[in-house]
Amino acid sequence: MSAGKHKAQKKTARNSQAGIVYACLVSLGIVWLAKCFITLYLPSQYSLAVYLIVMTVAAMLYKELVEIVNIGLLKSQQTRRLLLINLIITVTTLLILFVIMFVLDYRSIWLIVTMVTLAQLSRFIAVFLLSQYCAPLPYHPALSIVILITSFFLISAFADIPTTLMFILALVQPAILLLAVQQLGVINLPYHAVKLAWQRFRV
Repeated sequence: MSAGKHKAQKKTARNSQAGIVYACLVSLGIVWLAKCFITLYLPSQYSLAVYLIVMTVAAMLYKELVEIVNIGLLKSQQTRRLLLINLIITVTTLLILFVIMFVLDYRSIWLIVTMVTLAQLSRFIAVFLLSQYCAPLPYHPALSIVILITSFFLISAFADIPTTLMFILALVQPAILLLAVQQLGVINLPYHAVKLAWQRFRV
């Protein structure tokens, strides 16, 4: 592999990692802001909407991650494989829903939202693995930890906690994620540049 090609792959991987981190941070922000808004300004009968938002945002996050990591399939012109993955997962999800809803006679909005979220997670895993097989990129090994931390934080939004703690977690969780990203070396945050700019501003 030429040095130029390897450098281009590293740059692509860095940009993709930055996009993934950004998507994770935005997801956490949306979930906690939505939870605070619903708790403070909507009647108590809307409290269940918080949990629907958590699942919906999780599904949106995994869908966005698919769009970020499918670059290997697009680069190698394997769009048919991408279409096949989408078709298989969609059909499988619909079949499972059919069995649960009509054979087992269980119907719930939670079932649908959960299945959609799991389908998007499955798409992300399948597309990532196939994309790496077709055109591997040097992603940081700790990137999976960042996604797991984000998923855990999203799940934590199901907890019934005081409003004050919601605001605290809305700030603390993204900060913890950024700290983990920096310490694990997934991306290098420009702390020194920001500190220097702040010092110049104070002068």
